[in-house]
Amino acid sequence: MILIALAVLVAAGGYFCASAAGRATAEETTAKAWVICQPGDYVNLRAKATKQSRAVSRLDCGDMVELDGKTKNGYARVVNLTIDGPGEVWIYTGYLVFDEPRWYGDEMTVVGNARVAARKNCGGDVRRWLQPGTDVWVYWMSEDWCVTNRGFIRTKYLEVGSV
Repeated sequence: MILIALAVLVAAGGYFCASAAGRATAEETTAKAWVICQPGDYVNLRAKATKQSRAVSRLDCGDMVELDGKTKNGYARVVNLTIDGPGEVWIYTGYLVFDEPRWYGDEMTVVGNARVAARKNCGGDVRRWLQPGTDVWVYWMSEDWCVTNRGFIRTKYLEVGSV
C-alpha cells in the first residue's frame, strides 16, 4: 500500500505546479504543498474532485496542506485537515506549489527572447502574453511560479530591474 501511495505521489508531479518527484519516501505517503493565489483571494476546498462540487471550506494564500492522491482532472485529496463537513476534501492543484512561497511585494521585469505567458494559475490557460521589458508587480514567489498583477508567470522569466 505504501508503494502504491508513493507511485501516486511521484506520478502527480506533472499535475502540480512543481514536481514532487524525489520528495516522497517509503515512510511518507503524503506530500506537502502551499496555496498560491492573488492577495485577498482564497482557494476552495471541495466535497468532490470537480469544480461543480460544493465548496466546504477554503484556504488562504500561503496556507500549507498535505495531499495523498490526485485525479486526472487536476484535483488532489487533502488529508490531515480538520474541517466541519465531509470526510474527504479536494483542492485544485493549479493553485499549489511544493516549496513554501514567500511574499515579494515589489516590481520585477519580464525577461526572455520572446513573449511570456501570464496564466490563470500554475500551468493553466494563458490570460495574456507579455513582451520582454514589461514591468509586473509580484505578490507571491516560489521556486517555479510568481503570482503577479498580470497573472501567474514562471519565475525564470522575471528579474529585478529593467532590461
